Amino acid sequence: MSSLIYNLFLLLLWIGLWTVGGWLLVRRSFNLRRNEFMLAGFGLGMVLQNWLANLAGHFLPAPLSFWLAALAVFLAGVLFWLPFSRQELRDLLRFPLSPLQGLALVVLVFVLYTSSRGLAILDDYQNLPMTSLLAVGTIPPRFALDPAISFNYHYFELLFAGQIMRIGHLQPWNSLDLARALGFGLTLMLSALFMQRVTRSVFAAFVLMLVVAFGGGTRWLMLLLPQSILKPISDSLQMIGSGYSSGPDFLTGLTGPWVIEGGGPLPFPFAYVNGMNTTAILVYHAGAGALGGVISGILALSFNRWYGWRALLLSISLLAALAISNEFAYAGILLGFILVALFYAIRRRTWRFPWRLKGWLAAVLIAGMIVVVQGGVLTGVFMDQLAKLLPGELTQASYFSGQFTFQWPPALLSSHLGWLSLGNPYQVLVALFEIGPIILLLPLAFAAWFKSYRYGRWFETAATAYVVSTVVFAFLQYSGPAGPTALTRVQTGLVSLAKGSVVWLWLWARHRSELAKLFSALLLFVYTFGGLMLFGIQLLAGPKPVLSTFINELDARMHEQRWNRLEKDALVFDPIAVRAPTIFGRYTNSSVTWYASKPEFDQLVDAPEPARLRAAGFDYVYLDSAYWDQIGSTYQKMFADPCVRLVDEVKAKRTPEFRRLYDIQSCSQPSQ
Repeated sequence: MSSLIYNLFLLLLWIGLWTVGGWLLVRRSFNLRRNEFMLAGFGLGMVLQNWLANLAGHFLPAPLSFWLAALAVFLAGVLFWLPFSRQELRDLLRFPLSPLQGLALVVLVFVLYTSSRGLAILDDYQNLPMTSLLAVGTIPPRFALDPAISFNYHYFELLFAGQIMRIGHLQPWNSLDLARALGFGLTLMLSALFMQRVTRSVFAAFVLMLVVAFGGGTRWLMLLLPQSILKPISDSLQMIGSGYSSGPDFLTGLTGPWVIEGGGPLPFPFAYVNGMNTTAILVYHAGAGALGGVISGILALSFNRWYGWRALLLSISLLAALAISNEFAYAGILLGFILVALFYAIRRRTWRFPWRLKGWLAAVLIAGMIVVVQGGVLTGVFMDQLAKLLPGELTQASYFSGQFTFQWPPALLSSHLGWLSLGNPYQVLVALFEIGPIILLLPLAFAAWFKSYRYGRWFETAATAYVVSTVVFAFLQYSGPAGPTALTRVQTGLVSLAKGSVVWLWLWARHRSELAKLFSALLLFVYTFGGLMLFGIQLLAGPKPVLSTFINELDARMHEQRWNRLEKDALVFDPIAVRAPTIFGRYTNSSVTWYASKPEFDQLVDAPEPARLRAAGFDYVYLDSAYWDQIGSTYQKMFADPCVRLVDEVKAKRTPEFRRLYDIQSCSQPSQ
């Protein structure tokens, strides 16, 4: 109990440092409304601490880099206020805290965390190993299944989960669920604050929060179509991914369950999920997570409310952090500002930009200089291109690579239904259902774009310009280890723009007839219905928590005893490759991608002779009772060899199930 209290104290102290620092920074740097300071400051402190921890982790070990990052945010907040005047001190002591906002955030995080505990969906096989390795301090990360490969990933939220894990001494699955819940809950609250500012309505803020959380495509509406239309639609589709697993064809899958690993006691209906406009209540479980939403929320609240150079510095940091969380969003904002600057220069026939536009151009360009070295997808892309120019000096194996190829006719990609060609009327109809009626709000979005340009709201203008430019991705196909569905994150940018236009829909409808208001309400109900259904199913999983699809209670006990206690460069052999990095915080060497193992590793799984495992570079072997029975007595006897040492073993109380960790470092040449 004493260690639990001590760990909780450390976690709260760490959170307190960057929270207070974030409050001080946001109060000094941005002219926000009183009800926005508390949550914006909390989010700013969280993002800055995580970003600084990433930079410090390049040079310093964990948890030192984590604590120094939190302390740096706190000290930056203090320094931003020096020297204190008496009036400034009085203003600072009257910092606007809102207990109701704090309570709302706590309730949101509790509900999201509780519902997440019963699920292990989407990318647990990737997120749990990376969370564990980042908690050890491997920053920037290497590929968990082959440490020779650089893993340039949007790991920002996984790093935050790793910090929670290391400082609070939590297990990776609990830390990841907590980080996700906190990031998504705060994203919803910041979205609501932005809506409240624009509409001056608390009810409108609540409505937008529901849309952000539950809005998504409307595949379920296709259940209302007659068979005479559904049959040719089904024949025209080539199911992929989990869509292929959910049924031999679309017509069969539409009325069945969504077949995925890690779902709860009641499966998700395939009709309510989506492959193009996925509801955020599911998306926040994925690897990129919701911290990108926190960054976007802070930028939305602060982009036109700067207090001089302090705001510029913080905005640079936020943009750089965005690049590790959502590289497409940062690259898009950079492209958007370039397009806006060119449009302004051509239209006004001058390169003398307004000072706010110059400030944002400076911010995105300076952030870009940091982005190319800080880690993440864009860093990997830059280093790969640089290596081609300087062969032999910077060459490194990188996980993410690939190329784009031109396609005609243009098509949109659904991660379940495959490519939907805009030249095929049946597939166009499917795409419209996948996107949902929210696409009807695009005219409002374009009208808002012209208004934001006219009034010099440059960040809004640049973000919209980028989103419009994403239509070019309908003409491109991606191939690479991330899989073709990686393109869906950027290909449907117009959908995100339409979703954000709920703000303008509210402003449009409130002065219109009752019929217009009814139409608006019906549109939002239809748009959020599928997400609400999925969330109801998620809640059913809450009372039955799971660790993951490849982790059970015995693995959790081994984690408690042996995490981060093996040699720093130790390689662990495990027939379930993603399990060992999660449990021990050490790499394995098994695969070329998350989905494809190396042939030599498969051979070792079939014939795990300790000497051959050692010759392949492994230092330890982690195995379970099922694998032990699988390898048979011939190989079982080899683990009784004097060169093999049993390091640790955990056993179930009522079954013969066990987990064992063997040290094989003393084993030499394999037998002939």
